[in-house]
Amino acid sequence: MGAMTFFLPCGFTQAMQLFAMSTGSPLTGALTMGIFALGTAPGLLGVGGLTSVIRGGAARLFFKTAGAVVILLALFNVSNGLNLLGVSSKVFGAFSTNASAGRSIRDPNVKLVNGVQEVLMIQDSSGYSPNKFTIKKGVPVKWIVTSKDVYTCASSIVSQQLGIRKGLNLGENVFEFTPAQTGTIRFSCSMGMYTGSFNVVDENSSAAASSTQTADTAQNVKTSAFSCSANGGGCGCGGK
Repeated sequence: MGAMTFFLPCGFTQAMQLFAMSTGSPLTGALTMGIFALGTAPGLLGVGGLTSVIRGGAARLFFKTAGAVVILLALFNVSNGLNLLGVSSKVFGAFSTNASAGRSIRDPNVKLVNGVQEVLMIQDSSGYSPNKFTIKKGVPVKWIVTSKDVYTCASSIVSQQLGIRKGLNLGENVFEFTPAQTGTIRFSCSMGMYTGSFNVVDENSSAAASSTQTADTAQNVKTSAFSCSANGGGCGCGGK
């Protein structure tokens, strides 16, 4: 029965199992799973005890509430799984908007140093800060992640699109890549709970769009200032 628990479809348990296996040490793995079992025992025993104590209408309410919580946890795990795959957790994009629309190409958290975009990010027990960046297409990126706490899920960073799956070391960790196309590059912790993204924009397209918009605005101003009505007498007509 103990061996069968390895195959329980529980995201939290499987995450601990993967961590235990990744250590490559039987002793460290055993201690990890042993402490995990002791830590979760009070909660499991508490739920088991409540089911035997609560009776009648209170029991029905308890089980309905528990069922709702289980469904919410399932949705939470599905969302985390999508984050790990680099897919937006927005349902079929129904609530998503164009990431580059209305967003300035200038990002105060991204600096151009010797032709390279330097991105600075801090990782600690609360996740990543900042966790959203705007970078330019075709320009090399030097992503510097400063880890302040390696004993947290956030210290294991994953990005399917960048081919990154690495446990961060305390201090600075450097990742280098060059975005080849516009769009969104997502990253997260190994459980998909802490997330972030790069918004890749095309500087030339943005500049061209800005120039076109300026020209259209100037043309509209010119037209409205000097236009005449069909009858020949409008506010724009006259000697001036």
